Amino acid sequence: MTHRKLLSVGLVLGLGICHTSAFADHPTIAFGNEGAGAINTISAQKQPAGSWGFGLRSEVINNDEFSTEQLESFAASGREGVHSIDKITNTSFSLSYGVTEKLGVSLRLPYIERENIREGELEGGIPEAHTHGDSSGIGDLLLLGQYQIFEQSNADVAILFGIKAPTGETNEKDDDGVRFETEFQPGSGSWDVLVGAAISKDNGSFGYHANILYNKTTKQQNNKGLSVH
Repeated sequence: MTHRKLLSVGLVLGLGICHTSAFADHPTIAFGNEGAGAINTISAQKQPAGSWGFGLRSEVINNDEFSTEQLESFAASGREGVHSIDKITNTSFSLSYGVTEKLGVSLRLPYIERENIREGELEGGIPEAHTHGDSSGIGDLLLLGQYQIFEQSNADVAILFGIKAPTGETNEKDDDGVRFETEFQPGSGSWDVLVGAAISKDNGSFGYHANILYNKTTKQQNNKGLSVH
């Protein structure tokens, strides 16, 4: 993909802390109540025990799409499969709950839309830009746990752990009735494990947050058999 412009709008309802994280070429991962911005970070600050948080987030990625001539040029040079997507829209609902004074859990369910998917391919040795159409549907359900292991008056550290369940749709088809490749499907079809840590520090009117989140991806299961995602 070429350079992108990212617009993210967050609506926060209820109690809780902003829980969001960023991916590169796909919609970002978000948890709990939402915040807006192109780069988002999971906070280490705890959610009050017994409190609920609700979030509604809409993320729109407008891409600088490749032209037909560029896609044909990629295919002619042997780089088949280079793709272009005009826009990716990710609308997600999230829910968080403070289990104890140290432990909080969050879940998120997204609806993902990809508009005007095109690829450069060779047909009989002739480079062509194929238009596959749009792909949309419910994405994978994500569940994240957050356990605070360190707390001072202005600093917090938490460990993160969770799973991504293959609840999303994986059988979306293009305009020709052919199943989209995995990268264009709303769901991944795989069970993934999430492990990481978050650090937060308050400094008067400002707060600083940083996190690292490792995503262990398994093989995808679909009706065509197993394929690596």
